[in-house]
Amino acid sequence: MKHASSFLDNLAVCSWSLRPEDPADLVLRDTRVWTGNPDQEYAEAVAIRGDRIVAVGRNEDMDP
Repeated sequence: MKHASSFLDNLAVCSWSLRPEDPADLVLRDTRVWTGNPDQEYAEAVAIRGDRIVAVGRNEDMDP
């Protein structure tokens, strides 16, 4: 399960807001995403560009 491990590794390190100059191809909102971060175990939105997770956080964090 190399792909799942890579996905979770990316989630654990990505916890920043989406920047207008770097738009996402896909934004998933109103969900429950495990981050792997003990300080913030779950997020409600994730943004993806290409094959990379570019942001994980609150729904409003994904607004440009």
